[in-house]
Amino acid sequence: MAAPTVFKDVFIQIFDVNSVPDFLRSSLPAARKMPFGVVAAKGEYEKKQTSNENTTTANFLVQPFPKNKLKESELWDRYLDVVPDAAVPYWDRQIPFYVRLRKHDLNLGPGLRLEAGRSSINSFVTLNAFGWSTHLEIRLWGSFNPARLAEIMAGLRSRNNPAYVLNGAPAALKDIFKYYRDTLLADGFRPDLNVNTPDNYWHIANVDVIKATGQETKFTRLKTIDLNAFLSVLYPNHAPVQYEMSGEDRIPKVQNLLFTDIEGDYHNFSMNDFNVGAFTFLQAEALAGINEANEMCYARNTSECFWLCYGYFNFRRLTQDAGPTTKIGRLLKSMDQALLNLGRTLNNRTCQGMFRNHKDMPR
Repeated sequence: MAAPTVFKDVFIQIFDVNSVPDFLRSSLPAARKMPFGVVAAKGEYEKKQTSNENTTTANFLVQPFPKNKLKESELWDRYLDVVPDAAVPYWDRQIPFYVRLRKHDLNLGPGLRLEAGRSSINSFVTLNAFGWSTHLEIRLWGSFNPARLAEIMAGLRSRNNPAYVLNGAPAALKDIFKYYRDTLLADGFRPDLNVNTPDNYWHIANVDVIKATGQETKFTRLKTIDLNAFLSVLYPNHAPVQYEMSGEDRIPKVQNLLFTDIEGDYHNFSMNDFNVGAFTFLQAEALAGINEANEMCYARNTSECFWLCYGYFNFRRLTQDAGPTTKIGRLLKSMDQALLNLGRTLNNRTCQGMFRNHKDMPR
């Protein structure tokens, strides 16, 4: 009997998407005078990104995009697609600013029943001319079977369950998003935006297993009960699993889910629902406890690629009427080409699946 899979180290990334198309329209010239006005003008945007200087507002520290990340991350290197020593097209590619609260206290709540000292959480905002996203990065260490991890994920993603503690008070995911949103507004990001508009809750969650114990098994050979257990982590209401035979392998098929064979041997795999996020299990590395840096790199590249795409999809949907010679129209054209190039060159198989199959991807 095969040993059951137990997750020992899990990396979770959650982000929302908030698009602000009016920020670039000529009807808002006052936007450039705001504390965050640098994101509305190409010259100031690129000057600030290349300056290596941080900017402070009443509540935030605004930082240029890390230069080492542009060089060391395959995603950003392929996305920029520039020759060595060439100027980085920060504006045309909408490379974001990192925005961090100067003072706040965010922790995982007691309702998750996590072992003391065996978890961490980090939060920040990415900000560009398209809008902003609040990001949560969560690391869990311990022993979690798929059912237990599914329970934790349900709590973390719940609209109303107070799975977090924010500044000493219980908070649900929507409260975290709202806190960042309201603080950005209070610091002058969008003075024209009605603070009383409905709070955003739509988000993407990506789960990567970094270390695990158990028996390495091709996902095409998993028992249906075990495959359902993996699916339940992010997709508790998934459609029934069907199979398509390929030699001795059973290729699982689930409505609205994309299965990706990462290494070509069915051992390392990801599952992705474009409206939910991706579950990735690099079994060979996770079960052997090796190549953690590579696993973390893969996880970050996946989530950052998803953020690039979803932020752009939403902005483009809201600006379909923009003429090709307008500021917005030129940006849309530049981003279309950048994503097309990225889809051709990025080696991340989970992202490749998205580039090939997502209906909003430029063709």
